Parts: sequence; structure tokens; C-alpha cells
Amino acid sequence: MPDDRYRTEVENLDSDKVSDTTSKKHTEELKELREKEQELEGQKARLDQKISSIESEIERVTKDIEDHDLAELADEQDILRREVQDLRDSAVETEVKLGSVKDRLEILEFEIKAQKHLKAKAKEKVARKDAVKRFNDIISEARDSQRQEIKRKIASQIQELFDHFEEGSLKNAHNVEFKSGGSYHFEIKTNDQILDSYIADESTAEINLHALLFHTAVLKLLSESVNSPPLRLFIIDSPFDNEVDEQNANDISNYLSHLPEILPEYQIVIASADTDTFNPTEYEDSFEMKEFEGSTA
Repeated sequence: MPDDRYRTEVENLDSDKVSDTTSKKHTEELKELREKEQELEGQKARLDQKISSIESEIERVTKDIEDHDLAELADEQDILRREVQDLRDSAVETEVKLGSVKDRLEILEFEIKAQKHLKAKAKEKVARKDAVKRFNDIISEARDSQRQEIKRKIASQIQELFDHFEEGSLKNAHNVEFKSGGSYHFEIKTNDQILDSYIADESTAEINLHALLFHTAVLKLLSESVNSPPLRLFIIDSPFDNEVDEQNANDISNYLSHLPEILPEYQIVIASADTDTFNPTEYEDSFEMKEFEGSTA
């Protein structure tokens, strides 16, 4: 097998293709070729021996002709020479066949060696795949475990924030459960209903409440972590958007007023239009209020 072909075989190695059938065929062919090699070498040796014998006979006849001038031996000499030539032609043909067999033997022995090496490489490849899979499984398990722990901590932080909601949808909230899998959607359970962040109604206060609670809990956990962001800024844009009823509006106002106490390490910015549900005077004790182009923030 040429070197470039062998390199290609290794680069495109597929363990499924390195089969025992191929190895068996190589072994059978190798046995046949070695038997053929022995047969041809024996045949060539016999031809060489016969040529040598006849050449000795020719030398004898030639000497007799020279010594006794025997013309009748000349015909015998010619016959012997023709026989030698025929034997030499057969010897050359046998040598060509033998050379062909030896070339094929050399190629086959290389292919068998390469086949063994490919099998070893295939086993190494399978072992690497298994190791990578085991490693990925460990990483995935560790990631899932870490994610569950993060969800548990966020849920615990959210539950601590329920005390700020006394009138609206969260007045009887008592439990938070995160959904399984890679998402961070969660359910808030109250005495009357279950508020699901995955299907939160964007036209009501639900999405506002879920967003405020989740982001506050995450920022609070980050402030306690060594990986806390260097810029601690919490911007809340239009907290009273959507159809917020009076009870939930009161809860949101109360919650926003206490945010500086909940997140003392963060700079908090609230931006909102001056509407019926947003009264800037309610936040004067907690925030520095500024009016921009007819809007209050």
C-alpha cells in the first residue's frame, strides 16, 4: 500500500470498516502467495540444476568433438544447446513470475501491518469517543446540578420578596417553582391561582410582576457572588405598562419604593410616563426624581 494511501486510511479511520473479514482474506492470500513462492523457487532451482547439468554435458561433448573430430556428436551438441536455451527461457519466465509473487507478498505484508495498525487506531478512536462521552455526561450532569441550585436560590430570593405585595395578584403568594430543563420559567403559587411566567398575559400585570421579581432576585444573588458585575445598575422602564389594575399598581409602587433597601449596592433608575398609575411624589423619599420633556422619571 503506498504511503499516501495509508495516511489517507488513517485520517479517515472508521472503526466499523476495520473488520475481521478483511484480516481473514489477507491471511488466506498471504498463505497462498507463500505457497506459490515456494513452488516457483523450487521450480527455478530445478531448472537451474538441469541447465547446469546439460551445460556440463555440452562441455563434455564439445571436448570429445575437439579430441576425436567426431562429426556425429555435433548434432547431439546442437540438440543439447537448444534444450539449454529452452530451459533458460523457462527459467526466465519462472523468475518473472517469482518476482511478481514477491512484489505482491511485499505489498500484502505491508497491508497486513497497516491493517493491524488501523485496528489499534480504531480501538483508540472508540476509547476516545467513550472518554469524551463520559466527560460530556459528567459536564452535563454538573451543569444540570448547578442550574438546579441556581434555580433554588432564585426561588428562595423571590419568596423573600413576597412580603412587599399585599393587595394584588401576589398578596397570598407562598411558593415558587422553576420548570425543569434549561429554561428559567417559573410558577408562583397563591391561595387562588398559579401565575406561570411562560404563559404570562402581556396585557395584564402578570408579566410586570414576574419580570420585577426575577430580575431583582438575580441581581441580589449577583451582589453576593464573587462574579458580581463591576457596574451595578438596575434600569426599570415603564413598570406600569400593560393593563395594571389598582391593587397591583399599589403593590408595584410599594415594591419600587423599597428597591433601594432590597438592592442597596445598585444604582436604580426608573423611567415612566406620568400616568394615572405612576405618581412621582410616591418615590420622592427613595429616589431623586427628574422630569424630561414632559415625562417624569
